[in-house]
Amino acid sequence: MNQERRSIWEFFLDHYRFTMVIIATIVVLGFFAAFTLPKEANPEIDFPVVVISTPFPGASPQEVEELVTNRIEDKVVNLEDVDEVTSTSRTGLSVVTILFDVDADSRKTLEDTKDKVDEAKIELPGDAEDPIVQKVSFSDIPFLTFSLSGPFDLAQMTQFAEQLEADVERVSGVSRVEIAGDLVREIRILIDKAQLDAYNLPLAQVTNALRLSNTDIPAGAIETAGEIFPLRFAGRVESAEEIKRIPIAVRGDVPVFVQDVGTVIDGYREQRTISRLSVKGEEPQQSVSLSVFSVAGADVVRTVDTIREVIAAAQEEVLPEGVVVVTAVDNAELIRKDLGNLLVNGLETIAIVMVLLFIFLGWREAILAGLAIPLTFLITFSFLLFRGDTFNFLTLFSLILSLGILVDSAIVVTEAIHIALQEGKTPREAAAETIREFQVPLITGTFTTIFAFLPMILTGGILGKFIETIPITVTAILLSSLFVALGIVTTLSMRFLKGASEAAREQNLVRTKNSANTTTLLERLRKPYLKVLNAYLANHKKRRNFFIGIIFLFFAALALPATGLLSVELFNRSDEDTIYIEVEHPVGTPLEKSDASMRPIEDILQAEKRFPSFTTNIGRSSGISSNIDASSVSDSHLAHVIVNLDREREQESGEIIDEYQRKLEGAIDADIQVIQLGAGPGDIAPVEVRITGPELTVIDDLAESVQKMLLAIPGTRNVEKSVQESNGELVMQIDRATAQIYGLSAQEIALTLRNAITGTKATELQIDQNDVDVVVKYRLNDDEAPAATTNKVNVTTIEGLTIPTQQGDIPLGSFLESTLENSRSSIQHRDGKRIVRVTSLVDDATTTPQKVFQEFSRQLDALFIPDGYSVELGGQREDITESFSDMLRALLLGVLLIAALLVWQFRSYRQPFFIIVTIPLGLIGVFFGLTAVGLPLSFPGVIGVVALAGIVVNNAIILIDRINKNRKAGLAEDSAISRACGERLQPIILTTITTVSGILPLAITNPVWGPLGYSIVFGLIFSTVLTLLVVPLLYQKFAEKELD
Repeated sequence: MNQERRSIWEFFLDHYRFTMVIIATIVVLGFFAAFTLPKEANPEIDFPVVVISTPFPGASPQEVEELVTNRIEDKVVNLEDVDEVTSTSRTGLSVVTILFDVDADSRKTLEDTKDKVDEAKIELPGDAEDPIVQKVSFSDIPFLTFSLSGPFDLAQMTQFAEQLEADVERVSGVSRVEIAGDLVREIRILIDKAQLDAYNLPLAQVTNALRLSNTDIPAGAIETAGEIFPLRFAGRVESAEEIKRIPIAVRGDVPVFVQDVGTVIDGYREQRTISRLSVKGEEPQQSVSLSVFSVAGADVVRTVDTIREVIAAAQEEVLPEGVVVVTAVDNAELIRKDLGNLLVNGLETIAIVMVLLFIFLGWREAILAGLAIPLTFLITFSFLLFRGDTFNFLTLFSLILSLGILVDSAIVVTEAIHIALQEGKTPREAAAETIREFQVPLITGTFTTIFAFLPMILTGGILGKFIETIPITVTAILLSSLFVALGIVTTLSMRFLKGASEAAREQNLVRTKNSANTTTLLERLRKPYLKVLNAYLANHKKRRNFFIGIIFLFFAALALPATGLLSVELFNRSDEDTIYIEVEHPVGTPLEKSDASMRPIEDILQAEKRFPSFTTNIGRSSGISSNIDASSVSDSHLAHVIVNLDREREQESGEIIDEYQRKLEGAIDADIQVIQLGAGPGDIAPVEVRITGPELTVIDDLAESVQKMLLAIPGTRNVEKSVQESNGELVMQIDRATAQIYGLSAQEIALTLRNAITGTKATELQIDQNDVDVVVKYRLNDDEAPAATTNKVNVTTIEGLTIPTQQGDIPLGSFLESTLENSRSSIQHRDGKRIVRVTSLVDDATTTPQKVFQEFSRQLDALFIPDGYSVELGGQREDITESFSDMLRALLLGVLLIAALLVWQFRSYRQPFFIIVTIPLGLIGVFFGLTAVGLPLSFPGVIGVVALAGIVVNNAIILIDRINKNRKAGLAEDSAISRACGERLQPIILTTITTVSGILPLAITNPVWGPLGYSIVFGLIFSTVLTLLVVPLLYQKFAEKELD
């Protein structure tokens, strides 16, 4: 054995017991990490977004815009790191959303925003309430939603839901629980205007008396009888009965009580949401829904398991018989499904690797290489736990993606040791020789793959934050696999293959006699391959025609996305077990009317056997639709249905969505959108057109034209404007001269109107540990009762209300004139400019967003756009351009890093060029492959292309490294090339087969990440075939005559 310089990896060979301790540590720490890592659906993205909500009761959208929104925007627009400022001004509410740079400090941005809002408070109207500043998260969606129904009235069901809410909120990992469809207790005092006037009392005196009478203040402590006693003043009102006896004034030495001027009703607030549940096609029953939100970094699976235990205990001990609890959304089930897929794919890959190695090498080598997968994963789990990461969808995806890659190093090492053993070397000699021969190409190959993945971290925006888990996890896996291959597999081979060297020749003889499955199989492939290669090496004309054909295929592949034969999307749809039906009625539709409108939809869903259950929620949207104004997710004109799909169904969720989009179209007089949760972060409309400008009427006209143009394009559906027309607003104009004659101000008249219609919150009672509002308002209807609390009054009633003046009680109609005027439901801004968005979904079966944009751009030239106005294309087009550009930069940076590493390894500028050429060869396989299977080039597909850049070069590295060694051994160039290709054919084919086999299950089973899997599969297969020809031919033509 020649005395070459020892490698650091031989330390593990010399210290076998120490290596076994390391393996034991890896196993213990890895299993501990696997069980303790928090599990969640998506990675927690700390994206600095701040929302400023400012209630301005009674104000129109125009007033909110002018008096609140503009003044807040003027203050916050100059904050540091601001990326975009958007706002919505609705009736009575201003919502300003600030998107900061993705790398900005979220805590600092929140504090800076609060400081600017404090400055703006001074300029806000007196009637506007204090702005609420809060940070939001894009992952702030419920991870568990369940509904309660049963043969009980809604008040009882609300009590059951509140009991469960209190129990669930105590579970570790739960941030809050929101209830929908419940009744909120409220004490209403309906004031008889005539009685109040008879006592000559203003309404404000009633509210002040209630507020001052409800107090409970510690008075201190007193010392008496030699002891100290705390003293508390017990003045708190505890029931509706006590409210009746609260005095509000004295007339003729006789107190006037609340019950003398009004009626006290202990009832419920006007219902703002309605919920119903249908199970197994039964009639939808009135229900109460609970949505559970998690704290950042919580273990969703463990949290859901605990919540289920809480629900089970409540059903046994608290909830009466007949109460049904049905789950509508459960992210823990999704995580378990992904974990199951990972386990299945992992076992499949291990089995494939072991079978292949058993066929080509032997059962001992198969077990050794198979051990690389669990050991690598256990090291990675420990790394993720150390970093404070979680088990989420992208972590699991990274593990599945790496399955076929991480065994490459172990296969190369195992195959090399196997050959050395057949040559008669001892296991120790075989392991040491393998390390010395392959450590440099293996390290280089590993880092080329890392250099392909790592620049993905530079991807900007929320998408970059979303996918940064992939390069970090893959890097950890690859480094772990390198350590396992060179440090552990080689060490284990000394003991595990002990005695194999003596049996190697005998084993080889047996294989020769029964060689149908081993050496002969490889020889059948090697001989024709070398025959073809040698023919090209010897014939200049064949080489030229071959390269011309490759160049033609390359440009033909690039033409596929350019011509639309290969569609381009951001994320294609996944197959989910839950879909959502979003319903939007005209703005101003009462809750009762929206409720009645949902009945025909429920009838259709009841008849569907593929839907085990569905939950209907009226009065709010699901919050995941891109067409719903974010500031109005709760409103009486909105509704949504959460539909659970049968898991044994034959159709994918996307097909069901398209089917029911057509079936429900026109079923009711409302806009209906059937959707599911998107695969990527946020929810971006596939097609979005933004119209900006100063005048609302001009913007509206342009938006109307854009909407008609999109509707005329085949394949578009649910074409919506971001601002809908409302049913108008009732405007009461004051006759200021007449009001002045009676000594009244506009503010006094406005307060009288507000108290009469909306009421005033006078105080708050603590009843059964719940806060109950006490609201004072005029009785406008004789039928106002606990179950009838809406403001169903006519204008005559309002005008007939009297207001005390110096000249007696005067009807409001004396100085008010009522008119019904057109109004907008909201006014939106983007970076201070007024904007209207027109969005559209597309029918995936007939078109793509790119085709829609192409057709719309052709029509846009005919649209007249006045000066000062603009029409911009957004949606997925904008995100695709930005995201693909970021990935292209990452690819270029990765290629440069790979090239620099190869120059260092080979001490040559030419040889790295031969290797880099294999990257565009992979694109030929990617584009033609995706087109063949009918999948789009999506963002995951581009990730696959970037990853492919690091994978395909590994085969070329091993090949050129062997050619150089053959030449240094004295072989002529053509002989060195031919012999190296024959020697390296087996490991190249084995690593390609295992990589493809490891990734193929991901491509087949996951529609969203299928383009990524197929990109690597097709790209790797095609580039491997060409690498075995292109690299040798380029080496023959351009390689240095003398090696360094």
